Amino acid sequence: HQSQDEERGLRPLKDALAFAQRRTEDLGRRLVEQDAAVKQLGASNEQLQAKVDELLTMRQQLELALATARSSVTAQEQVVASMLARLTATSPEPDLAAAKGAELGILGDKKPVKTQQGQGLKVVSAVFLHESLPTLI
Repeated sequence: HQSQDEERGLRPLKDALAFAQRRTEDLGRRLVEQDAAVKQLGASNEQLQAKVDELLTMRQQLELALATARSSVTAQEQVVASMLARLTATSPEPDLAAAKGAELGILGDKKPVKTQQGQGLKVVSAVFLHESLPTLI
């Protein structure tokens, strides 16, 4: 009887031990799964960070290209304004300017041109020069 009593007393402990072992195995599996998920998220994070760095580099390149283009436009506007000033200073009469342009082989039309200076717009009358514009500079 005594061994049966001891066995009955050990049965709840045996059941508790079996439950604890199953629980430990389950937690071990979940830990492995979580570790794999953390590693995958780390790799994804690295890929995303590389993409962010690439996009930032592209943005800087585009900002530099935009600044260069704006500078070029400003320089071109100054060249055109200088040429217009020389053309209007050397020929006060429109017909004389057209005749000089024809002699030089320049096609010209009088058209209004808007140039942005500061915060306002200044409208000037300009002679649009065909392909020989760079040769006059």
